[in-house]
This record gives sequence, structure tokens and C-alpha cells, in this order.
Amino acid sequence: MVHLLPRDRFVIQTSDPLQTVMERLEAQIESPQTFRSLYDLNHAPYQGSVSKAGFKMSRIPIGRPNASEPYIQGRFETFGGGTVIHLTLTPHLSVLIFLGLWFCVWYGLHLLMWSSGSMDSNSTLFLLRQVLPLVILVGGWISFWIEVERTRDDLFQIILRQ
Repeated sequence: MVHLLPRDRFVIQTSDPLQTVMERLEAQIESPQTFRSLYDLNHAPYQGSVSKAGFKMSRIPIGRPNASEPYIQGRFETFGGGTVIHLTLTPHLSVLIFLGLWFCVWYGLHLLMWSSGSMDSNSTLFLLRQVLPLVILVGGWISFWIEVERTRDDLFQIILRQ
């Protein structure tokens, strides 16, 4: 099935017990803060929470916020010889809401101007204005998947100690 919104699901299986996996994650996660200095570099790479059921976390931006950073959710399953971690990486909800509103306003205004006759639909400028949001969307999509690969590698290193 094809999903309209980008997300990446994968599983990490390890022979380590649940408590060890939780300790490894907790060492890399700190509690979320409402306001964080952009120049404070003495912090863990991720913010979020870990419990026996699972975890929710996101990367702490270094320097400036990055809208393409994925939001990470995971749940644990234990079996006789170790732990299975089910992970889902998605864009942050605020990014999706912003993009949705931006597209509605952008194309709504252009439809309004086109239907009122104040915009010539045969001009190159009209075509550029129609294509620009799609180019930005493709750029954001590519940026998100690059960050997903980076985060996936980080999670394998944290959980499996590779």
C-alpha cells in the first residue's frame, strides 16, 4: 500500500535484554525542553522519553532547527533470547500542518487571482508560480529521506553498539 505521507518503518533485533537496550537509549536521550539555547552544545543528541513499552524521541538541532528531522517512535518486544525494537520515523506533525496550510493559501490565492482575470495563465511567471511549491516539496522530501538514513544509522549504532 502506498502512503501519502512519508514514513519509514523497520525492525532492529538484538540478543541484549530489554534493560540493556533501554539504558543505551537513555544515555543518548534527555528530557524535552521548551526553550533551548542554539549555542548550547553540552547535551545529548536526542530528546524524548523511554519506558518499558517503548520510546518517543527527536534529534536536538545543532545551531538551527531543521524541519526535515524525523520524529522517532519505537516499541519493544521481548523474546527468549533478546529484544525486538519496532521503529517508525515520520515528519514532525507541525511540519505537515505548516506545509498543508502553505499549499492551501498559495494555490488558493493563485486560483483566486486566475479566476478574477488579474493573472494571465499563458505567461511564464504563472507557470513558475504553479511549479515553485512542488519544487520546494520535492526538495523537502529528499531532505527528509536523507535525515531518515542518518537517523537509521544512529539508531543502529546506539542499540546494537556497531
